[in-house]
Amino acid sequence: MRISVIPNPVGRETSNLAERKSPAQWTESKALMICRAGPERYGSFFSGATGWRDWETYFRKCRPEICFFRVKCSAVPKLLDGKTAIVLGVWNKWSIAYAIAHAFVREGATLLLTYQNDRAKPTVEELGQELGAIKYFPCDVQQQPDIDGLAAALQSEGRKLDIVVHSLAFANHEDLNQPFVNTSRAGFHLAMDVSAYSLVAVARALQPLMTAGGAIMTLTYLGSTRVVTNYNIMGIAKAALEAEVKYLASELGANKIRVNAISAGPIKTISARGIKDFSKVLDFVSQHAPLRRNTDPAEVADAAVFLASDLGRGVTGNILFVDAGFHIMGLDPPK
Repeated sequence: MRISVIPNPVGRETSNLAERKSPAQWTESKALMICRAGPERYGSFFSGATGWRDWETYFRKCRPEICFFRVKCSAVPKLLDGKTAIVLGVWNKWSIAYAIAHAFVREGATLLLTYQNDRAKPTVEELGQELGAIKYFPCDVQQQPDIDGLAAALQSEGRKLDIVVHSLAFANHEDLNQPFVNTSRAGFHLAMDVSAYSLVAVARALQPLMTAGGAIMTLTYLGSTRVVTNYNIMGIAKAALEAEVKYLASELGANKIRVNAISAGPIKTISARGIKDFSKVLDFVSQHAPLRRNTDPAEVADAAVFLASDLGRGVTGNILFVDAGFHIMGLDPPK
């Protein structure tokens, strides 16, 4: 909300008495708000409850030294107004992808979602109804025809994209719960295909629809560059993913497409349950991160809004950490 402050000197009545009947009416397009008068600047607006039906009467009788101001309020465009976003990876309401999609809609974006197969479709549609999505598309990123079909379906509807969110990762449970040296060849290929190569395939298929430029983003984790017990093959896949971000950013920048990754701290999602002793990871991070807490999905979502919006127009090829500062920590000496 944009606020224009017009001084109304002490002792002068406002021209429209209806403007000062009750606090609720002050939220209309024109409102009375009260602030402390200073010689060079205005202080903070008074917004507490006084028990008086008419706040202006209260201040005129009890605090005559406080000036009154007439305030004209007008709406400020949301950060993603007019932009269309497609989010791959919304499987449940506890996922980071769900939080990002929710934040995008909050900021005015038109939301499109994908689902992996017919079995997942009802769940994604239900989540999409909660989020305010307007369309759903099938897309199994292990199947190139599905990715090509997604692009063709969007093009046939005349849709242009401004934002693409890749929030996809998978590894076999056994490959996350055994020594890394025992990773199977098939398990290695699977994790790399879903968690890393899919970003390349999706970017190649959808970038022609980003005719006005835009933002592509993915999700990564600290285990890409540091050893995290039991993260194993997923750490290798995330390392590849981060390298892809840089190469894609270099190539797609000429088309005004920015590519970035958000490295989120550990979050208690359904996917994270596949990592052995994940609760111990959460406990450790909350004790040693500079902010002494774990990451909130809403914080990651707000970072995604920044990268997707014009506020992030100069940011590309970056790994943005949203992890309560844990990534800066080295040895934590005994206390």
